[in-house]
Amino acid sequence: MCDITKTLNLASKTIALVDDFVDEQTFAVLSKKPEDVKVTICSKNRIMTQMRNVKRRKAFASKVEFFETNNFRGRYLLIDERILFILSRSLRYNTKRNFYFIRIHDVEQISKIKNLVDEAAQKGRSLCRHF
Repeated sequence: MCDITKTLNLASKTIALVDDFVDEQTFAVLSKKPEDVKVTICSKNRIMTQMRNVKRRKAFASKVEFFETNNFRGRYLLIDERILFILSRSLRYNTKRNFYFIRIHDVEQISKIKNLVDEAAQKGRSLCRHF
């Protein structure tokens, strides 16, 4: 069993999460991040249906941007645009068995994921799909 909350505390500026399944438990995990860190979540889910979950955590939601995208074929956690992890399962399962995360040191891969997150954010902003 592994706990990713210590890894979230490495963040000083930004956290980008790419995960197909985002719910209240995901927000609970992400809320353990440092106070002034901005969070971006990219997901295939219909993000607007998650609005009720965000409203429950108003203080947390003020520093979160959500974007709907199909650009990814996996689950990633990007910290401060320089530390990349691949997640075995959705972040909500971080304390369950069979959850692991692997740090990627390949600068090219980190840059590729960062660019895809930026692209999703740019498209999302132009379509007004975030809140």
